[in-house]
Amino acid sequence: ATNPMVLIRTPKQAKRLPKAISVEQIERLLAAPDDTDILGAVNVGVDSLLVLSGVTSVADLLVASPEVRPTYLGWDAASLLEPQSGVVVEGSRVGLREWYVDKGRLMGVGDVLDAVRVAAVAVWRGLLTFDEAVLGLRTRGVAVGLPRDP
Repeated sequence: ATNPMVLIRTPKQAKRLPKAISVEQIERLLAAPDDTDILGAVNVGVDSLLVLSGVTSVADLLVASPEVRPTYLGWDAASLLEPQSGVVVEGSRVGLREWYVDKGRLMGVGDVLDAVRVAAVAVWRGLLTFDEAVLGLRTRGVAVGLPRDP
């Protein structure tokens, strides 16, 4: 009781290996900014959250143009489930919880993500320079990184 179908040869297409993309193409894909979510939120007037998980650096945030500035920040995707607080701006004072800007210096203690939020808003409003913000954040252990080329 053998199977006669095993003796029949059917035409087969040649097997092809999938085309691989180059290392350069992979690097370009990873380096491409994905502002579409924040830009879309800004365009329709809703809040947005930027996750600082590696694609966007703190330095990128500090130099962000108005149309891609997020409302809130988080270190990872779990931030989507956490309550968010906005930075308070009153005249030349920018602050959040224990963090504030005073005379070109980032001051405070506590969650360094709050320090990043305060520094970003202060830079955007001209109350801190980029270099002052970077210095203030790095002295508190924040990996600021370098801004991407536009």
